[in-house]
This record gives sequence, C-alpha cells and structure tokens, in this order.
Amino acid sequence: MKLDCQTNTYKAKNEDSYGHTKGSFWVCDGASSLSKKNVMPDDNDVAYIVSWWNSYLADHLDNLDKTIQQILVTGVRALNDELAQFADVTALSKLDRTSLGIAIARINKDKLECFVLGDVEVNLLNTDSTVESITDRSIQELDQQVISLMANNSQRQNEIVFKGFTKVELELLRVNRMKMNTPGGYYILEHDEQAIEKGIYQEYYLNNIDSVLLMTDGFAMLRKKYSKIALFKELQQRGVKSLLAELRKLEDSDLEMKKYQRLKKHDDATAIFIQF
Repeated sequence: MKLDCQTNTYKAKNEDSYGHTKGSFWVCDGASSLSKKNVMPDDNDVAYIVSWWNSYLADHLDNLDKTIQQILVTGVRALNDELAQFADVTALSKLDRTSLGIAIARINKDKLECFVLGDVEVNLLNTDSTVESITDRSIQELDQQVISLMANNSQRQNEIVFKGFTKVELELLRVNRMKMNTPGGYYILEHDEQAIEKGIYQEYYLNNIDSVLLMTDGFAMLRKKYSKIALFKELQQRGVKSLLAELRKLEDSDLEMKKYQRLKKHDDATAIFIQF
C-alpha cells in the first residue's frame, strides 16, 4: 500500500485536517460559524475542533469492535463534555455552531469501510477502471444558490460586509445554515449526535479496489478541470503535492471567480491518496 497525503491553506490556521493510522484514513473540512461568536478562548473554534477530532480518531478509529458510527457518537459526547467548560454547545444557535464534514476509510479484514458526512468525498478507482464516489450533494446544492448570487453581482466587491460576503449573500448563507441537520436540509458532524446516523456508509472488497482518494471540497475543485478517472491518473503520475500546486495556480488565475465559480478565492484543500 502506498500513501500520499497533503493539506494546504492560505489562512493563519488550517481549518481542514487529515490523519491516518495503520488501517484507517480520514479528512475533515471545518465550517466556521456565521456569527461573530467564539466559544473557545483562542478565537478559532474551527481549528480547535478539527484538531480535537484528528486526535480522537487517531486514538479510537482502529477499534474494530466498534462501528465507525459508534466511535463518532462517543466522540461527539466527549467533545461536548470537554467544551462544557466554555459553553453549552447544544444550546447554541446553528449560526453560532462550528461543524465539519468528515470522510473516513477503514480497512476491516477483507473489506474497506467508507463513511461520509457532509460534502467531503471518498472516491474509489476499481480494478475494472470504474470510479465510485461517496458524498452528500446537499450542501453543494445550497452553496450553488449563493454562488449564483455572487456571479450575477458585478458590484459585489464594493458590498462586502462579513467573511468575504455581501449582505444578501450572507442572509442566504444563514438561511441555509439553519437547515443544518434537519430533514430537507443537510447533515454534517457537529454537536448533535443524531446527525451521524444520516451519514453515508458503504463497504467494498479490497481485492476490487485499485486506489482510493479522500478529499475536501477545496481539493475537489480540480474536477472542474479533470474528470474523475483523469484525476486518478494525474494522482498516480504526479502525486497530491503537484496537484495542490496546480489548484492554487488555477485559483490565482481566476481571482474574480468567473471561470471556476466558487464561494472563496482560495479554500483549504486536503487529500489522501491510497494505492493498494
């Protein structure tokens, strides 16, 4: 097995993360609150919580006596207990809550278990050269509403009010955030353990898998240039680091976000590429 992992950010603190043990692999994509409220004293709730989950998964995910979902439920309870010294996180408004998408792949005997909660992805290249993708498109569909607003406002740079968004865009983002972990909305990892049962779980026989790509949506922007199968070929030939560098060049060549429409000029980008 060959493993290639990279993460990259333009911010002071990366709000993506990745990790792996001998038989488990994961990527996390943190989402900050849509208010000015901070729960943790270091003023970056997202980086704190993403780091917490990274450590927790490293310590617990290889326990094959527990399902992935059971491990995550126990983690939510432990995190909420730890954060209780700062706030009752279960009582926070959804606009004040930090959340994260999470993608997990775990080797369990002759199978690969895959779990996704949010708009992160697990992609599998099979030995027959077909590609299967596991992700939840709900967030992308909601984000596209905001992206359309951005694309149709030629004066938006003069109207920015908060976190790079205009008042109208922010209002729509907040309406969509209130749909977090609700029927008809989207499901993601946060302080509500009930959301975990809404994650996508699949099992695959290892002898049918050529390679696996776990990635956050920042890295997934490369699929605006490459097809799914082409991206696997590029990873095999060039590796994750080279493709991350290409991603940043694509972003820098389109800072007005016209050719590659997206929410941010630069997003945190993370990938784990596993070749069996």
